[in-house]
Amino acid sequence: MIRQRILYVGIGGSGLDLGIKLDEALRREICGLDGRALVKSGAFPALKPNQLPSFVQSLYIDFAAESLSHVTQNIRGGNTVAATNLIPMIDNYSALATDLRLHAGDDYPWIPPASGEPNVRPLNGGAGQFPTVGRAAFFGSIKSQGYRRAIGDDITRVINSLAESMGDLSTYTGQNSVSDVAVYVGFSMSGGTGCGVFLDVIQLLMHEFHNQLSAVGVTILPIVLLPSTFDKLLPADNARRAKLNAARALLDLTETIEQLQQPNTSRREEFRIKYPDSTLGSNGSVGVDFLGRAPMIPVATLVEKPSIMDRDY
Repeated sequence: MIRQRILYVGIGGSGLDLGIKLDEALRREICGLDGRALVKSGAFPALKPNQLPSFVQSLYIDFAAESLSHVTQNIRGGNTVAATNLIPMIDNYSALATDLRLHAGDDYPWIPPASGEPNVRPLNGGAGQFPTVGRAAFFGSIKSQGYRRAIGDDITRVINSLAESMGDLSTYTGQNSVSDVAVYVGFSMSGGTGCGVFLDVIQLLMHEFHNQLSAVGVTILPIVLLPSTFDKLLPADNARRAKLNAARALLDLTETIEQLQQPNTSRREEFRIKYPDSTLGSNGSVGVDFLGRAPMIPVATLVEKPSIMDRDY
């Protein structure tokens, strides 16, 4: 039985797909095969059949407007937030990267020189398997709208819903619940949005949970789809790029987990991310060095494709 509050955060197309499947599994577990287990129990008279209680929440992040619309159509019931404000206002990567370079100077060394940059447009169609494009779109939205409107209010909304859900959780578990929160973050490391912004999303989640639920134990659990899950779905050049993207991303994630579990004060600044909004964190900078009870990433789940497994399973 589920005994703690759950938040699922899906990033990019793969994260959205995974979230739809997870939602189906949670509804079977909590609502029963006929969807009426909670209704028939009498403990949740206000819920409709197959409606999840408030202690399960989800947040979906993507720059492809059509994909966000698809996931909200498939997942209903009031527990789902789609970060629609994050869709960038500038519609092509070249103009967006130029804008960020002019604004930030040396603050964003991850933006490569203009020569040979990918021609990705429109950005509301996705990042085109380029992590830098996805991350530039993320930063561009924060720059143009401010952190709160771009993504911060959506994160706050799901955290507030979880904060107010302990009564539902206690009712569901028969007063046998725990106050901790499990946060599952699903994404692909093969490229595009998920690979480009997963570290930003994870660190911003930790930042907001620490600010809003500092007395609660929060565990972040990344669910990482590796390039093998796209076997036979990508052309050879794209498959090679996916493996290169994943190698760098895995290193970034591993080093972040190590820094959280065994902080190295001499490397503290390496894990601080500067954003184009001075109201966020410390003058626009967010790190993984927390005072007091900190959100933790104990381990990441890496999903590969065995030879007998199909990605649609």
